[in-house]
Amino acid sequence: MIAASVIARRTPFCFLVIILLRITTIRGLSVPNKNMASRRMVLILSGPTAVGKSAIAAQICQQIGGLIVSADSVQAYREVQIGANKPTREERLETPHLLVDVVDGDIPYNAAEWTRDAHFCIQQLLQNESLPRNEKKDGVDSEENVEQKRRKEIEQSIHDARQLKNLTGPVTPVVVGGTMMYLKWLVHGRPDAIPPTSEAIAQAVSILEPYIATGDWSGAVEHVQSKYGEPFATQAAKLSFNDWYRLRRVLEVAFTEGDDAGRSTFSGERQGGLLDLYEDVRCFFLCPNDRYAHAHLIDDRCEQMIQKGLLSETADLNLPDMVRKAIGYRQTLDFLCSDEPSFDNYLTEFQGATRRYAKRQMQWFRKDPEFFFVPVQLDDKDRIEKATEQVMKLIRMSRSEYDQMLAAKEKLNHQTRTMNEEQAKTMKTFQTKITRLIPGSNERLRVMEEASACIARFQKSNRKGTEPLSYKRPNAEISE
Repeated sequence: MIAASVIARRTPFCFLVIILLRITTIRGLSVPNKNMASRRMVLILSGPTAVGKSAIAAQICQQIGGLIVSADSVQAYREVQIGANKPTREERLETPHLLVDVVDGDIPYNAAEWTRDAHFCIQQLLQNESLPRNEKKDGVDSEENVEQKRRKEIEQSIHDARQLKNLTGPVTPVVVGGTMMYLKWLVHGRPDAIPPTSEAIAQAVSILEPYIATGDWSGAVEHVQSKYGEPFATQAAKLSFNDWYRLRRVLEVAFTEGDDAGRSTFSGERQGGLLDLYEDVRCFFLCPNDRYAHAHLIDDRCEQMIQKGLLSETADLNLPDMVRKAIGYRQTLDFLCSDEPSFDNYLTEFQGATRRYAKRQMQWFRKDPEFFFVPVQLDDKDRIEKATEQVMKLIRMSRSEYDQMLAAKEKLNHQTRTMNEEQAKTMKTFQTKITRLIPGSNERLRVMEEASACIARFQKSNRKGTEPLSYKRPNAEISE
């Protein structure tokens, strides 16, 4: 066989052919796919709950040799599984997920910490070489802080994922999830507000308590707008209805920075986002083509989660505060704590809260021009494959072609956004349908028996955060 160097000296064309052949055979990647990582492309894949994000992301990763970086605020916590809707062990072996199971329940984990970890994952994946394997040590290094320990574990998980999928060189990060604040911080950067003082937090809570008690959202917003001036008035006006957490955050910043400092230092501008750091960031929002059908999918998923053991998981785990607030766990905790538990009310509230969250996700991302809306045809049995192929077409485009598609009003992105917004009007007549836990069915009876046992077990344990429960009847009958 003639050496490649000899052929290269004889003909430049042959040399080019050899190089291309070698590139195309590395780990089975095609030339365009390998170029995605080499030109530092970062993919963001979001969408409302139950639309199929994880399945589509897994197929994309298989085609381009990418790895998933989870953008889910609940999946980051260890132990929780059903309520977090985590990928199974088999799914994670097939498609490794970074930033899943990285935080213990007693450790606070917020948007700022997740954003730092996500940036770290992206940086490491885009490196040319695989990370060295960390030596495992017995015991705990008391001098290491929590973040340093977590970072080492993340390094190890990146190394393991590369080894598992036999990936070398730059790997395309595929950030997947629906946690809106996480993705905003990652893509656009964190806001310039400083961390609040404990006094500012207490003051903000005190101000908002009477408004929260009466459900007076508009009154609370008007108070902020009239008392604290710009830019806090502008930030309050941008918030979604009943977003008490972020309204409190606006007040915390105002009280922390003081009467004059806040007005001069807090602009609401963001810095350090992916758009500032990488030359090719492509953000996709997987949008259901039929919101009615999507709402029924959400309701069905809620029933499935209860069937899989959400009640038992919630009753038996000492959930961290962040997880206790999450949809699914929050409604289940209310049910388990109730003096007069109603399963129908529990299921209805669980489904309704999840549908409202999906609505907020759609509203949120429709306001973000960086996200390309890709329709998911829910009535098509091949919807995952077809949505994947549509995203792949957009990934393979040059950046200039992609930008033209993103901006064009007559093209897919704008059409899908418009369709999604117009369908909101029809949702006023939506009615849920129970398809799995039908009253009188054997499955319903089984779940009701499980619910009774969970209520008794949970209330006997006297757990409600760190405060004792006030409920007196652990064996209360559950009404339908």
